[in-house]
Amino acid sequence: MSHSVRYLVSLLLVFIGSSFLGPRSTAQELAHVTVQGAVSNWPGFPDSVSQGAVIKLKVINLSILDQKARGKIILFLDGMPLRALYPVSRDTVGDTLGFQFLRTEESKGTWDVMQKFGRSAQRFKVSVGPEDGYPVSSTATLTFVFYKTAILNIVVVLLVALLVALLLLSAKSDILRDSGPQTSPSGRKSYSMGRCQMAWWFLVVFSSFVLVRLVTGELPAIPDSVLALLGIAGGTGLGAVAIDANKRSQATSKIASLRVQVAALLDQQSRLHGILIAQPAPTNPADIQAELVKAQSTLSQAQSDIDALLQSGRPFTSEGFLMDILSDADGISFHRFQILAWTALLGIIFLLSALRTLTLVDFDNSLLALMGISSGTYLGFKLPEK
Repeated sequence: MSHSVRYLVSLLLVFIGSSFLGPRSTAQELAHVTVQGAVSNWPGFPDSVSQGAVIKLKVINLSILDQKARGKIILFLDGMPLRALYPVSRDTVGDTLGFQFLRTEESKGTWDVMQKFGRSAQRFKVSVGPEDGYPVSSTATLTFVFYKTAILNIVVVLLVALLVALLLLSAKSDILRDSGPQTSPSGRKSYSMGRCQMAWWFLVVFSSFVLVRLVTGELPAIPDSVLALLGIAGGTGLGAVAIDANKRSQATSKIASLRVQVAALLDQQSRLHGILIAQPAPTNPADIQAELVKAQSTLSQAQSDIDALLQSGRPFTSEGFLMDILSDADGISFHRFQILAWTALLGIIFLLSALRTLTLVDFDNSLLALMGISSGTYLGFKLPEK
């Protein structure tokens, strides 16, 4: 074996040995570090902790942990790291570390595991360790209270009351119905897809925000994707109203022009009729009669056009909520069904995520693009609607 080959083999053996012996040496040194007790400053509940409370841990041989962690010590719950959650107090004489129990962006993955739907509190083994390492052994446990069930019940009751109020308001008024005049004294205007979508996302985001705020006691961060989603919903509703208003404006302009034509035709019809019955009789009664018939035909067509335009300017008569938002002039349409399905699905996901993680979900750009495409398709098909 050549000298260069032997040298490379030696380097490889040294690297392999350091890879195995380094962590083992660190693990052996940290084996003398132990968490033997934990207590919180939550008034009346030293064995429990909620967000914002401070946990104090009794750490045996804290100096060894300090040396190996180089000051980057974090909290571990059942072996799961709460990254970027560093000590807020330190007593080297009493070997005590204090941590304020808070959610950090870096620990989002651990929080998602800890907080499950319907779980208000959970008991965990509490330990500490280096941020880039593993927790030391521990005999300490604490009950972590994510939210109080009584507060959650109150919040749910209030949000249900808000939903009922909106439903009653929509039944008694036109808040969620198409703009324009009433279809008839006995009928109601149909529900508007755009306005209903705006109301849905308002309820979803508002309810989630209030839920997180009252349950956790913290103002939740509103992701940019949520603002974009509300913008898409608002733009869809505004676009639908603008399209309907433009159609009514065009219909009104055409009606005014047709009414001028009708007035002229009526004058022409009266003049021709007077010529036919005048004495002495006209020399060309057949020609005048033909002109009168043509005027009457044109007048009849103009009046029919006016009636059609008046009808097109009015909203459809309501046939029930689901039929209203799924139907256009040609009946139930797929593009309306598509936007309804995606809106309902993403809204339910948003609500369930808020209940499970007590945060506002951050939709990725693909889902935002999907909502934008669905809304754009709806508005595009709405343009040629009668």
